[in-house]
Amino acid sequence: NIHYINKYYPVEISTTSKEEWQSSISWESKIDKTYRLNISRPYYIALSPGFGFDGVIRKSLRRYISMFLGMQHGLYRKIFVDGDYLWRRSIEPPYHIKKNIIKYEITYRPSSRFMISSNSSYDFMETVIEPVGDFLNKLKLDYSVYSLFIRNRYDYYKKISKEWLYELDINKISEIRVKYNYRYPNRLELGQRFTLRWHQFKICLGTGFYINKVKGFYRFTEFIEKSMSLNWNMHCWDSEFRIRNFGKETEFWVLFNISAFPQPKAGVYGNLRYDDFRYYRE
Repeated sequence: NIHYINKYYPVEISTTSKEEWQSSISWESKIDKTYRLNISRPYYIALSPGFGFDGVIRKSLRRYISMFLGMQHGLYRKIFVDGDYLWRRSIEPPYHIKKNIIKYEITYRPSSRFMISSNSSYDFMETVIEPVGDFLNKLKLDYSVYSLFIRNRYDYYKKISKEWLYELDINKISEIRVKYNYRYPNRLELGQRFTLRWHQFKICLGTGFYINKVKGFYRFTEFIEKSMSLNWNMHCWDSEFRIRNFGKETEFWVLFNISAFPQPKAGVYGNLRYDDFRYYRE
């Protein structure tokens, strides 16, 4: 994959005293191979070794190499265990190891409508400023037109739940979102999204706001996000327009996709506050 970005920096956020455009080129590649054992039985083991590199060209070149190893084991098509190891090291002096992370995930899926999973990651580098040490637990339940998703992030360094997230989806039309962060014990982040469909069009309207606990009651304080997206699907191609306002910033996206290439979306991105405009590939 090769990416090209031409980004504009106005005076107030530029590292120099003048306005400037900065161009960067990044690339990445990966070679992997998967081996399956016991294909005819209700469990399997998959090994995926890989090698990759990427770089960024602006005023200097930064390169590194990485290696990814993974193993997955399924039991009776209901319980899945996945373990990954990621190693990344600079190939230029002083040859620092950038990442040394091990991850695992356990998923229990008794049916297509019910799923419980837990995963954690650990970075065992001694010089990491903010080590990766989280348990991420997830629960998903589908019942008729209702869908409930619960997520909890637990830090086993600080022995505290850092985040709770609740999402309730009603008939894929209305979505209610509640988020709690341990840094703000008296504040909740609420979100609401409505999705309307008409023939080939889909319109999504969303808003997010804070409520603070004052004298035992939660009260509205401020809006943190307002968004709208319009999607036009014409079978062989589709386009999407998004606009999002959060605080003093407003950004917009115009994306286009051809069905023959389902993965990437190409388009443009802009931020009205910083007068930032660039090509974008999703």
